[in-house]
Amino acid sequence: MKRKLIITLTAILLVAFAIPAFAAMSDTQKAEVDGLYGEMKEIRKQIIQKYVEAGEITPEQGQQMQERMDQMPADGIGGCGGPGGPGMMGGSGRMGGFNSQATGYEI
Repeated sequence: MKRKLIITLTAILLVAFAIPAFAAMSDTQKAEVDGLYGEMKEIRKQIIQKYVEAGEITPEQGQQMQERMDQMPADGIGGCGGPGGPGMMGGSGRMGGFNSQATGYEI
């Protein structure tokens, strides 16, 4: 009986420590993800510029939005929000969105 209990507990501990090791991202994967966040940031800046060109927001508003974006961390953590959290420009999740409540601008 004791032997089965010890074997079971040992197996549970091995599985508990093995799962995080397999789930951890490698340095290469982290670099790829960081690069993708950088690309997302640049695309968002392009979207803001398109809103300016279309006359939906003023150049000053666009500049202010881009400056706010430059102050956010490049890795998408913190100011950009996580899954289900507040995103950039007041949207939800990682993709964010333009929201007059967050920016003070009607779009």
